Amino acid sequence: MEVYNLTKSDREEFRNLTVNLEFALAQMSYHQKLTLFLYYWQRKTVRQIANTFGISWDRADRLVDESLSELRQQLFIADDLKEANGF
Repeated sequence: MEVYNLTKSDREEFRNLTVNLEFALAQMSYHQKLTLFLYYWQRKTVRQIANTFGISWDRADRLVDESLSELRQQLFIADDLKEANGF
């Protein structure tokens, strides 16, 4: 589905998600953002991420999990802040 074919309410929801995502990413460390970029956008395996950072597979696996958990937490915080401010 192309963005310009969305209904007005879907466009508003997409805009809100974009704002929340920008806020969430701004709160995260460079390392966390890079980890998510490599894993989700570059489709790197945990082993490849481990090699990139020079860490063990176990540590890289935890880093992916922790980074995703932090993103989720920050998205909830962004949503709560918008609600508290009447947006």
